[in-house]
Amino acid sequence: MNENKNEQNNLNVNSEFDVVSADKNTGAAGGKKKLIIIISLALLVLAAVSVLIFTLGQKEEETPERTPFPPLLPSQLYDTKEEDFDIMEYDKYLNRDRLIMLYDAQSGVGTSLNDKNYKNQGEGAALLYKMIGAIIAGDSDTYNSLVDESVGHYESFTQQQLYDIKITKESQTDIEGESGNYTEYVFTLEYKIQENNGSFKNNLLSDTARPHKIVINDSTGKLLIMDIIEPNYVGD
Repeated sequence: MNENKNEQNNLNVNSEFDVVSADKNTGAAGGKKKLIIIISLALLVLAAVSVLIFTLGQKEEETPERTPFPPLLPSQLYDTKEEDFDIMEYDKYLNRDRLIMLYDAQSGVGTSLNDKNYKNQGEGAALLYKMIGAIIAGDSDTYNSLVDESVGHYESFTQQQLYDIKITKESQTDIEGESGNYTEYVFTLEYKIQENNGSFKNNLLSDTARPHKIVINDSTGKLLIMDIIEPNYVGD
């Protein structure tokens, strides 16, 4: 009888031991799963941070710091700021090549723009034609209406003796923006200024051309010049 009781007690002890062991194993397995989940989440966060850092780095590379050309010395500027000075009565300027030429970068085909045909060349080119006309006329109000304020507005400037004017259409792109779709145009604009007085552009020597990258789009709901980018100044 005692032997049966001892056997029964041994069975109960073993059963309890098995239950405890099973609980310990279950707890250990659960702990491992939690650890795996924590490590996986940590790796995901690390990967996301790495992607963000890489993206920001790419943006910095895509938009390098600009180094503008320094202002001209007073001795390099012409004193042609008199209010009664009309460049359209100045023979020296009238004898310059004052055509506004529009070229396509892909085909190389060129067209001379004028008041009759400029609207037929696309809205981007038409806007540039108006801007050039405003610069020549010394019309700061019209110029400011065509250029986004972030680019820079003028209180005033005198008539500018622009010549050898060349516009090249580089691209036209439809873009899906956060606030809606819009079209962006990129042009290269070159011109020379005869007897530059610095009231419009004070870092361009007279009779010297420098290419400007012009970015035009209607992302604000109105077609505007959104950026004017010059080559970086690298020193003398």
